[in-house]
Order: sequence, then C-alpha cells, then structure tokens
Amino acid sequence: MADAAELLFSGVIFGLVQGLTPGPLVTLVISETLKFGKAEGFKVAVSPLITDSTIILFAVFALSTYRDTA
Repeated sequence: MADAAELLFSGVIFGLVQGLTPGPLVTLVISETLKFGKAEGFKVAVSPLITDSTIILFAVFALSTYRDTA
C-alpha cells in the first residue's frame, strides 16, 4: 500500500499537469489577444464569469423552487 507521501506527490503532479494544460478557452483567449489586443482578450477571459453565474443562479432558483414543493 502506498504511503501518504507517495499519494500526496502523485496528487500534486496530476494536479499540475491538468492545471497547466491549455484548453480551448485558454487557446481562444490567446488567439483573441494576439489578433485584437489585450482588451478583447480580457473580455473573452471574463465571459465565463458572466455566463456561468447566470447558469448557477438559475439552477439555485430551480432547486429552491423544487425544494419548497417537495
């Protein structure tokens, strides 16, 4: 059985690999920044905050409505 240090090391390595791997959003931010400048890159980078918060608020509202009827 692996000891705690080995498991911690494995978790740190896997976390770093996943955290540093560029995904589609990072690629889009870099692409838009290079094409149109920092302002457009910033807009693309901030857009998930707006869209995700709307989805989260809707989900919380829907779940709270469901909880009241159950």
